[in-house]
Amino acid sequence: MYLMLDIVVNHMGFAGTGWDVDYSVLNPFNDQKYYHQYCPVNDPHNMTNTEECWLGDSLVTLADLRTEDEDVQAMFGDWISEMVSNYSIDGLRIDTALNVQSSFFPNFVDEAGVFAMGETMHGDNSYACQWADAMGSILNYPIYYTLTRAFQSCEGSIGDLVATINSAKTNCHDTTVLGSFSENHDVPRFANYTDDLSLAKNIIAFNFADGIPIIYQGQEQHMNGDVSPYMNRAPLWETGFNTDAPLYQHIATLNAFRQHVIKHSKNYTQYMNEVIYEDLHSLAMRKGFDGSQVITVLNNNGVTAEYFLLEITGHGFAPGTKLTEVLTCASITINETGYLNVPMFAGTPKMLYPTKLLRKSSFCGMNDASEPLPSSTTITQTSTMIINGHPTVVSTAKVIPIPTATTPANSDSTPDAPHPHPPKGSHRALGGAETIERSIPIMISAAVAAGVASAGYLAGADLLDSGHA
Repeated sequence: MYLMLDIVVNHMGFAGTGWDVDYSVLNPFNDQKYYHQYCPVNDPHNMTNTEECWLGDSLVTLADLRTEDEDVQAMFGDWISEMVSNYSIDGLRIDTALNVQSSFFPNFVDEAGVFAMGETMHGDNSYACQWADAMGSILNYPIYYTLTRAFQSCEGSIGDLVATINSAKTNCHDTTVLGSFSENHDVPRFANYTDDLSLAKNIIAFNFADGIPIIYQGQEQHMNGDVSPYMNRAPLWETGFNTDAPLYQHIATLNAFRQHVIKHSKNYTQYMNEVIYEDLHSLAMRKGFDGSQVITVLNNNGVTAEYFLLEITGHGFAPGTKLTEVLTCASITINETGYLNVPMFAGTPKMLYPTKLLRKSSFCGMNDASEPLPSSTTITQTSTMIINGHPTVVSTAKVIPIPTATTPANSDSTPDAPHPHPPKGSHRALGGAETIERSIPIMISAAVAAGVASAGYLAGADLLDSGHA
């Protein structure tokens, strides 16, 4: 397991108003000369206001540091170097990074000597990715906003999500090292938008399709809660730590599959995810170089969706290539005209991989590569009710037959060849290596974890059993 420290360089907290701060109690920045003059952050479109004014409220004000000053930078450099060394820190999660000028971070991260990921709560990747370039990585909020809108209901816009995926590759130096998430302690739980478990499975599958996947503690239990009041930070133990929960099992499978692919697909993590198909409710994405790529197929039709067939090109596989859908163990062969025909049902996501690369693995009984197509799948439906004053998700399961897939006999289309541009390396790797280690299993975000002082992100699969780490 890697340990990431959640830190703040933008401000110091004071229990009082912004116009009545006792700077002498703030250590080590114990003089007013280290701070900007008080003004509230109130204009998100004004960079000066965002970077130099103060966050907080009338109860606790957050005194904004002059991070542009050399003495402040030097003090921070000494502090983070000592902190990383003393406590064997492997990486940093930098809070409110967007409120600090991006030019502060290259030297700061160099002094730390470890991987850093910044919090940049902004939907415009042309703006937010300035901080990604400066420190190496950011939490991918630009994708988060369109991703959530795309899957929070059956009316979500797949087109907006695709546009953001494509613009990120233009505006960001390297999208493969950005933190991919769909829940954290600063935003509503996904179950706050919908009880549909198929939609939840789709949005989590997207998080594993590119970048560094981040799972927020309790997400695997489909916990509910909004940011006001902070029910999205409810304690995990109230769920009973159910390792049989549908999303727990879903995440465990996705994590184990990702690790398998990293081991068997050369430079997999360096390939920037590409959209190869989209319609009003579905999209297909490719990640990986020719012969060992993963095809992820998502849809926002929801758990009540009936069977339909998606005909996909642009996947890069030759006709006759046998693929396995790892979430249902279905077998699919690229037909003679180059189509990948994916049977879709009950709104569930699909992840396809060359069958030959799964042999002798733990997936789908691949000790016997001729395992037949399953005849049914179990779909879990959920609803939320209040039990003992707390929102609680109740799950019911039902078995749905899998219709037999059919393959069109005639087509003039041939697969489009994706353009594999391996991105350049990022700033720092977890543990302080020279380049980013994209192959970390998963990040588990525990907000302010009680057991690890100030650690907001734990890189490791401690949520999962050892077989999925």
